[in-house]
Amino acid sequence: MFKIRDAFTADRCFEHIGFIMNQFIITKNISKNFSGVQALQDVSISIHSGEIRCLAGENGSRKSTFIKVIAGTYKPDSGRIFINGKAFKNLHPIVAIREGIQVIYQDFSLFPNLTVAENLAINTLLEHNRRFVNWHQVNQIARTAIAQIDVELDLNQLVAELSVAEKQLIASTHERFTTTWLALKASPYVDRFTVHGG
Repeated sequence: MFKIRDAFTADRCFEHIGFIMNQFIITKNISKNFSGVQALQDVSISIHSGEIRCLAGENGSRKSTFIKVIAGTYKPDSGRIFINGKAFKNLHPIVAIREGIQVIYQDFSLFPNLTVAENLAINTLLEHNRRFVNWHQVNQIARTAIAQIDVELDLNQLVAELSVAEKQLIASTHERFTTTWLALKASPYVDRFTVHGG
């Protein structure tokens, strides 16, 4: 517990730990090094609920590296991440999902050898620590997800057999169907942050 000392007012105390009301995510001084190459250095950003941010840069400017740190895929060498006021030094991907962070990568991060239903249900199953597959539940999750985007797809079809547009629909459905508060959408040139809620 952070204690207020006489040198700090309550407002200054919250500012000190990086938490301001309505801010969904805050990064403070995130740095990441890969074998001597400084990929990120002291990156700080705050994103409020209901806000859309764009992270633009040339190929190789480490936009995706920063997204992977926020998503828990990469561990930062230094710095802190605050999500809804909770501090994380090392964020694990499943914790990021539980906190409402979803990433849609350029390659859609789908499993081509699994069916549409399996791809749609996998995040929900992981989020709830399901150890065994209940096929009825998988199909129910998938039907509910597809109904939300009002598209007809064969839930038993392998994702490898889908068109690029259909794959993008499946990837986007992860964001809409799960409890997502921060959607990170990566493209070759621009990465977009969308924070839901308000």
